[in-house]
Amino acid sequence: MNEIYKKMQLHQQWITSEGFNGKQLELDGERMEELAEKYNDFSEVLLTACKFVGIKLEEKDFYNAELYSTSFYGTTIKNTSFKKATLDYADFSTANISYTDFSQADMNETLLVRAYLKNCSLVGCGIWLADFSGTVFENVNFSETYIEEANFTGSKIVNPINLDKAIIVSINIGTKEKPELLKGEEAFQWLENNVAK
Repeated sequence: MNEIYKKMQLHQQWITSEGFNGKQLELDGERMEELAEKYNDFSEVLLTACKFVGIKLEEKDFYNAELYSTSFYGTTIKNTSFKKATLDYADFSTANISYTDFSQADMNETLLVRAYLKNCSLVGCGIWLADFSGTVFENVNFSETYIEEANFTGSKIVNPINLDKAIIVSINIGTKEKPELLKGEEAFQWLENNVAK
């Protein structure tokens, strides 16, 4: 862990010097829970299959970070930014996420199974084949969110913001193994009909 702390300190120098000093943090398969207790700025880190599992992340910055296959399973996330982050294959399943900014992030096959998102922004987010099955969206802004083949089976949408401004190519209301795709207006109507009254 001491080696990781040293790398994180170099990354902080790299951020504050705009790349002139220090070194960008790049890790693979590491547990990040202890590091997350000490540091708030994870902007532009390059992480693959790392773990922030079952902890509280509050007021953290993952701006423009690359978080491939990184797990936030069961984590409580609040007042945090994933703006412009790459979240391909990341796992936010069962996470409790509030007041968090995912605007302009990429979610390719991202897992958010049975997650709870409240007062979050998905503005301009690109979502492909993500799994939102059983997820609750409350007061989530969908403006210009691009959605293609994302699974919304069993999801619940409460007081959505700008759902009509999302770019909905298709959604999956089946399973990954047996997809049942709805496209365009039909997909939008399904989501509209799924809004909690």
